[in-house]
Amino acid sequence: MFDRRDVEKLVRSSRHREVNLVERRRNHDLFFVTELTLIDGANLYYRGRDAIEMSRSWRFEDVAAWLWTGDDGAWQGSCWSVPAALSHVTERLSTILDHGAEPIERFGVAVALAAIEDDLRYDLSQRSVVLTGQGLIALLVDSLPLVAAKPAPAGAIIAERLWPRLTAVRPTPARIAALNAALVLMADHELAPSTFAARVAAAFKSNLYAVVSTGLGPTNGLYHRSNATEVESFLGEALEMGVGRTFGRRLQTGKPVEGFGQPLYPNGDPRGAELLSRLRDLGASERRAEVVERVLALGREREFGRPNAEFGLGALSFLMEMAPGSSQIIASLARTVGWIAHALEEYENRTEFRVRAAYLGPR
Repeated sequence: MFDRRDVEKLVRSSRHREVNLVERRRNHDLFFVTELTLIDGANLYYRGRDAIEMSRSWRFEDVAAWLWTGDDGAWQGSCWSVPAALSHVTERLSTILDHGAEPIERFGVAVALAAIEDDLRYDLSQRSVVLTGQGLIALLVDSLPLVAAKPAPAGAIIAERLWPRLTAVRPTPARIAALNAALVLMADHELAPSTFAARVAAAFKSNLYAVVSTGLGPTNGLYHRSNATEVESFLGEALEMGVGRTFGRRLQTGKPVEGFGQPLYPNGDPRGAELLSRLRDLGASERRAEVVERVLALGREREFGRPNAEFGLGALSFLMEMAPGSSQIIASLARTVGWIAHALEEYENRTEFRVRAAYLGPR
């Protein structure tokens, strides 16, 4: 009386979906159920809320609480600061790493040191994970050396505290709002490679520091890291040599022109559009702003596709004269919130799985 496909769809979406997930994992299917992020081909939603709208009015900290708990007011009384037990981690970083270390490498060492110092790292309860996540994000910000003359004042939001560690350009409300929006928009993007890796670690109940360390791995890979940082370097070269010549050199070497197109958004990445709409009001130098506009114009002319989130991040870093690699730092710090959210989902899941390989070698 009913189409079999409709019945199977109903079963998958029913209250028994957790049972189905258990069975699928027992059958070696790698399958994650999430209530965090929806990408519908045109929009991005966090727990049913439009992420673009959230980036216009929500603090990054509140978006983190929403992703972690489903309550935008959760843990607001808590302080987003480095716990006393971890306060000396940043000092140890300066003795271990020299100024030649890349920022993303500082993140990895900071997380490892923090794990060693936290005796309660295997407390996987929601409250403990949320408090640990708050302290860890604050630690990651403080692990970055100052670029400006002085740090943000006490009690500042994460975007304000991060700004002087990226650039010496004076912060303004519009500039801080743009950085906060970038953090919000990059907080999660379903099962991106780094999130997939972090979620697998969480599925086997690794502690939160191990989950974040696992997520940081793909961000330092050649494929994952190239997009926004390539946009940074491309715009820098265009500033020195001219937009046309820079495009020509990239095409001559066969390198792709990064920052355009996103397969999950056939009609354009809404994150990129939102970030670019903010960049025009940041008071950047006319010369730098003209470079960005000419690159965008040439991209439209040659039909490279619409600018994506990575272009928006790279352009923000370029226009605000941030230290090299800043776009990667913004994305990784933001995505840490997503990794923690995915870890919280997996910590509540009692199932295990084992992925099988397709063997093609000699028998």
